[in-house]
Amino acid sequence: MVRYNPQLDYIKDFPFDSPSLIYSEMDKVLLDLGLDKKNYGTENWNPFGILVPKKGKVVIKPNFVSIKNHHIALNRDRLNGVTTHPSILRPLIDYAFKAVGKKGKISIVDSPIEAADFEETVEALNISHMVNYLKTEREYPLELIDLRDFRVVPKMFINSLNIGERSLNIGFFKKLDLTGDPRGYTIVDLKKDSEYSLLNDEKLDRLRFYKPHFKEPTKHHDKIKNEYSIPNTVLEADFIVNVPKLKTHKKAGVTLAMKNLIGLINRKNWLPHYTEGVAPKGDQYPKRPSFVEKFEHLLSVVPVSNKNSIIIRFPKVDHKTGAVRVPIRDGNWSGNDTLWRAILDICRIILYADEQGVIRDTQQRKILSIVDGVVAGEGEGPIGAMPKKCGILIGSFDMVAADVIATKIMGFDPKRLLSIQKAPEHDKYPLGTSDISKIEVIPQKMINLNLRFKPPKGWRTYIYGECNKLTGKR
Repeated sequence: MVRYNPQLDYIKDFPFDSPSLIYSEMDKVLLDLGLDKKNYGTENWNPFGILVPKKGKVVIKPNFVSIKNHHIALNRDRLNGVTTHPSILRPLIDYAFKAVGKKGKISIVDSPIEAADFEETVEALNISHMVNYLKTEREYPLELIDLRDFRVVPKMFINSLNIGERSLNIGFFKKLDLTGDPRGYTIVDLKKDSEYSLLNDEKLDRLRFYKPHFKEPTKHHDKIKNEYSIPNTVLEADFIVNVPKLKTHKKAGVTLAMKNLIGLINRKNWLPHYTEGVAPKGDQYPKRPSFVEKFEHLLSVVPVSNKNSIIIRFPKVDHKTGAVRVPIRDGNWSGNDTLWRAILDICRIILYADEQGVIRDTQQRKILSIVDGVVAGEGEGPIGAMPKKCGILIGSFDMVAADVIATKIMGFDPKRLLSIQKAPEHDKYPLGTSDISKIEVIPQKMINLNLRFKPPKGWRTYIYGECNKLTGKR
């Protein structure tokens, strides 16, 4: 279900109360999804009532990335283009409370990138203020959880020293343990049902994360074992409201409903993000890097002890936009044949794993995806995306279908994204519908909307596919 209103904008005033255009458009999305139509327009309207029991448990998963891109602090406009806005979350929280009541549980959760300061981010977004207000003034059974059990804290000695067209940054990453999920974690093993089990031994040995956890994925993925650490708050949920941002992604092409679920795991360093080497043996680089490029990359993060690292960065920077100009590496291109496998694995776990982490034959919880495209992000996403005003909300109980329609609206070809195309192919654990001819779009005319997003540089020309006729050259 798509709501497109170019005049739609975020509520700017805390605590983001109704009535507002955001509430009105969100109501129409939920109504188009067929939720409690008979009571719509009355005080009895309870759109989530059929999805979660009274006293039930709801998990709301926004996208809280970071308030910095490398050394560049993101201003309010930039932040709106990469994170889920609190005024989008507010009506969803209200409807969750109406469904579960004071004896239920509503958990707003995320597991952002390792270097992200969760508390600083939710403070900057007014999320923490909204949560405290709803808990104290409205008595909502609400909690805000950083699902990570550790993070890395950047300490800079030289920060963004401009030298010509480059920026010098010297410091270190210090590992900091976090309290994480108060309910603990469960290791879920997909075994041979993982997308990684299809790789040969040579590629399995080359699966990589970033330094200093460079080879950590090889400890958790092979032909037989493919394990993920899942927070118990997620596994215990009756209903998940998935609220991604509409934006581009350097490794995956786009980050929408499916990719957003990666933020429901605590150990991202177990996830293979690329395969070391040059194609066809790996997908780290699209072509062999020069000696200088490889040396700069090697020097940028130098592991020392106990997962701490030294940072030495001297990249070319567009000082006007803050964009870091580095060669395409670490799988940041359309040839990435690695990350989409983690996306699909995690989506299957979230759908099919029971409270104990056992994979069942039937779906264990309902997931509703609401894509926040009021202000979207284009270009070098996920963190480096530039804001793009769109006025779009997309809702679906089929996260694959949501990604198909969102990708199409961005002006890209869904057939060019492996995460979308491979999602329905699993014999035992399909995820949704990728065939656009089988997806019902309300209103139908939205299927032809093209907002002409700028893709990451590693995806230019490729991601348009059959949409080239519409988008033209970039």
